[in-house]
Amino acid sequence: NHSPLLPTLHVLPTFVTDRSALHATAGEKADDAIPTTGDGMKDLIVDLSKEATDDIRRSRLQSIIVQGLAEGDAETFPTLFQQALEVVGNEVQAEARELAMQRYEEKDAAETINEAAVASAPSSDSNGESPIRVEQVNE
Repeated sequence: NHSPLLPTLHVLPTFVTDRSALHATAGEKADDAIPTTGDGMKDLIVDLSKEATDDIRRSRLQSIIVQGLAEGDAETFPTLFQQALEVVGNEVQAEARELAMQRYEEKDAAETINEAAVASAPSSDSNGESPIRVEQVNE
């Protein structure tokens, strides 16, 4: 019973097989424990997304995958990782949609208020003067 993911490990750069090199290039996160629960994996993915650069993120992800396949079940780790990645992705999309809808509603409300203010403002007559006249009263 051979996992289809294991052969892909042979195409990874040679530095991947050296764990100290992996951790040195992966943002100094040598203590990435491979989670065994969905929530733990979600937390790891969110933490990974906060890395400062794509290079650090990719290197750390590569380290996590190699470590997860080496230390865990070669079939369970990829499944758990994929499920957690999908959940996190769906949550991020839902938050983005909610924020976009909130901004749209705020913009729509502001435009409605602005239109109402323009519609209720007094218009000028043919001379360009306001129809509201203020007369000075001399005593």
